[in-house]
Amino acid sequence: MIHAAAVSDYTIDEIKTPGQLIKEIKDKKLNSGLEEVTIKLKPTPKIVDRLKSLSKNQSVILMAFKFSTEDDFQSAKKDVQKLFKHSHADYIVLNNLHDRTSNDTQLNFKVFDKTGLITNLVNSHQLAKTLKNLIIK
Repeated sequence: MIHAAAVSDYTIDEIKTPGQLIKEIKDKKLNSGLEEVTIKLKPTPKIVDRLKSLSKNQSVILMAFKFSTEDDFQSAKKDVQKLFKHSHADYIVLNNLHDRTSNDTQLNFKVFDKTGLITNLVNSHQLAKTLKNLIIK
């Protein structure tokens, strides 16, 4: 199973406008022309953390992705280890904002297993081939 991205890290908790507090967002409309609107967010549950336990296939291989904005590889690596710990993923692909081209093409993927970095890949074609090989091995 490949979990390529977080669905959303946050969702709306409440919206405040002058004279109004909206807790139930469904079927509400904000009037245009408001001078001030405050949106309070709350974290959403991490879907990746539940995938293995929800699967009927107890031997499912979970591949997760970690998008990083860290300049420092060691900091990004720590984030990968945290993701392994709470998601129980078998593999994690690390990609970094700094490895995006001007036309938004992602380059340079680092693939980890629980023991550490297993390969560096320079493009998405190499990544697809590597993930396929990891799944069928």
